[in-house]
Amino acid sequence: MLGVSPQHWQPSDVIRWSHILSYTLTNNHVKELTRYSLLQRNFTVERINQIMAAYPATAPTIVSEEDFTLNITNAMNDADVQPPLNAAEIVQIQDVYNSVSVARDRIKRFLPNYDNRGASNSWVVSSAMTETGMPFLANDPHLALNAPNVWWFVHLQSPSFEVIGTCAVGFPGTT
Repeated sequence: MLGVSPQHWQPSDVIRWSHILSYTLTNNHVKELTRYSLLQRNFTVERINQIMAAYPATAPTIVSEEDFTLNITNAMNDADVQPPLNAAEIVQIQDVYNSVSVARDRIKRFLPNYDNRGASNSWVVSSAMTETGMPFLANDPHLALNAPNVWWFVHLQSPSFEVIGTCAVGFPGTT
C-alpha cells in the first residue's frame, strides 16, 4: 500500500525513538530557544537571567502544610525584572516570541500532540509502611492520549526480583 518494506527494529531505533518521545515529555525547549534567540540579539547572559529568572532556590519544591500558607505575593515580587525592561528590549523580546512561535508551529506539523504535553509525578512508600517490608515506587506520567499508545505493560520476574510497569514500545526494561 505504501510501497515500502518495513525494516527490522535495530538497537539504534531505541535511541531515535527516545528523541521523538523527549519532545512529548519536555517543556523547557521553548525556554531554551528563547534564551538562545535573546543571546543572538546581543542580550548578555546576566540580562537574560534577569528577564528569565530561574525558580528561586528558597522557593518550595514539595508541597507541605506550610506551603499552603505561603505568601505568593512575595514570590511574585521576587520575580520582577530589575532593572525594568526598556522599550528597545521589549521590541526585541516580542520579536523573539514571534520567532519561537513560528518554530513551535513547525514542530506541531510533525508532532500533532505537541501542545497536549503533560507532566508526571513519582511517589514512594517507605519499606517501614509496607506489608512485605519492601519499598514501593510508583510513577504516573501524565501523557496525552495517543493511538496507538506508546506504552505497553511489562511484567518481569526472576528469582531475585519482580517488577510490573510500562515501557515504551521497543525499549528494554520497564519504568
